[in-house]
Amino acid sequence: MPKKSFTFNGVRKPWLHMTRGRTKPLFTPVQRNVLTVPGMPGGHIESSQIEPISFIQPIAFTAKDDQHALQIKDELAEWLITDKPASLQFDDEPGRTYYAIVQNTIEDFERIGILRQGAINFLCLDPYSYGEEQTYEFTEDAGIIENNGTAPSSPIIELEAIKPITFALVSNGDKYNMIGKSINVDINEPAEKLTTILNNRMDNFTGWTNTTAGFALKGPLGGIVDGSFTLGNGQWMVSDYGSNPNGWHGPSKRTSFSESLQDFQVDFFLTQLNFAGELGKNVIYLLDEKDDVVASFGSVDKTIAAGYNSKVQFYLGGTRLIFDFVGFNNTQMWLRLKREGTLFTATAYQLTEDGKTYNEVTDTFEDRLGEYQAPIRQAAVYVATFKEYRATRMYVNRLIVARVNDLSENEVPYIVEKGDIITFDHVESDYRINGESRMDLKKSLGGDFFKLQPGKNSLAFHPSDAFLKKLRFRERFR
Repeated sequence: MPKKSFTFNGVRKPWLHMTRGRTKPLFTPVQRNVLTVPGMPGGHIESSQIEPISFIQPIAFTAKDDQHALQIKDELAEWLITDKPASLQFDDEPGRTYYAIVQNTIEDFERIGILRQGAINFLCLDPYSYGEEQTYEFTEDAGIIENNGTAPSSPIIELEAIKPITFALVSNGDKYNMIGKSINVDINEPAEKLTTILNNRMDNFTGWTNTTAGFALKGPLGGIVDGSFTLGNGQWMVSDYGSNPNGWHGPSKRTSFSESLQDFQVDFFLTQLNFAGELGKNVIYLLDEKDDVVASFGSVDKTIAAGYNSKVQFYLGGTRLIFDFVGFNNTQMWLRLKREGTLFTATAYQLTEDGKTYNEVTDTFEDRLGEYQAPIRQAAVYVATFKEYRATRMYVNRLIVARVNDLSENEVPYIVEKGDIITFDHVESDYRINGESRMDLKKSLGGDFFKLQPGKNSLAFHPSDAFLKKLRFRERFR
């Protein structure tokens, strides 16, 4: 029979096995704070607090000699010492996951022939264990979820809109969570705040034409057009950067919108993986009917041999810098430029691998002199490197262009269109639409995040017949 071991941070060492003597308590420790009153017997529970757990796990392995034992100790330290808690699964607790960090040090190893024995001190700041993630899909606007854990669990609820809606609400009977605004039919009318003009997932070149080779895109984000794009895995990538011994060079494609846009919102999704000694620009140009530059923005690394130095920059008219941020390196980004009246709002997010936004940076610019008010009618993508330098790895992932509509006081904006996904994330206490955090849409004073209690939980969704509904959660055990 194989000896039992454990998996930590997704890694398992085949030469390591556990020995007897784990000191982990049977269930999560509870600290009772007791209030005593002089002259009265006993006391009253004032509050209860779940405590972290710390425990020792004895381990053993074989080593051919002292040099081999030292190598294994170094490997253990590299594996087990982490900056934050990592997943921990024991063979003798199948289906359960803890989140632990190693504290103190690995205890001194005892040598018995070729056998080395010692102990690891694990600290679980979150003392609960978790089961595998479970997924439920609802075919009706109400349903029952059974939580077979011994502690409340936080769900993640995803609602894919099958029609435009102004609000979304989910309730467990006692509490509810809501974003957006419901409609008073005697007063309000639903309306589009954003009308999508272009939504290109960059998995083809349909509707795009090559910018003429040798053309010079203007401004600090520009350069000479040369080379060509190819299709990657649902994204554009460069197959040939061309050449320019005097500066920037790379391919460009352009497209026209179905209408000119005065008030607009443009969302540009890109990847910039930059390392020392590599240079690159991954940008979008917004042009008017005469091909004049209204705005340009993107990610650019112009610094040689200085570590990571990618900048996110937004320009108006090609040369007016309104946003300049350093700090998004080796990452996916979501960049947005919005013009409403004379107010420009530039926003940059980083994206997780599953498309969630984080590290939001926003700045605004008021065009008081009306210098940058030309309607936009075209967009041009430009990806470039400098002279003969090696290019950063750059990808163009998505482009969304929308008209911003002026709504009256009685019009209530739709918060999603058909196909958009609303996420009520009760784990991170966040509302997201298509991965973007939208805590600004929480307008209901009574709404709150809730947990699935052990046993059966009833859930209801509103408005009716508006979503494809999915819920994910992990059972939690004391």
